[in-house]
Amino acid sequence: MSKMMRIIERLITEQDDEGDEDKKTIKIFYNDLDMNGKKKVLDAIDASYEYVDVFDDDIVRNNIEESLSKRPLITLTGEEIVNKMDIEL
Repeated sequence: MSKMMRIIERLITEQDDEGDEDKKTIKIFYNDLDMNGKKKVLDAIDASYEYVDVFDDDIVRNNIEESLSKRPLITLTGEEIVNKMDIEL
């Protein structure tokens, strides 16, 4: 949870110079995750498809990682984060 909050804080800080709407939205990309987070994403994909071997097939893993780096895994507004995490303000 604390790693996720640090990522969120970092991304929000990077967006400070952008417009008001961008300040309210956070996008978390696969590349923003640490190795543990990346492994969990790959584990989930590997478990979902019986015919895919994410960890032993380099071509499959590279294709997955390339695709995951292009679009955000999660897009949330500040309000959604507060509501989903039950943060009291």
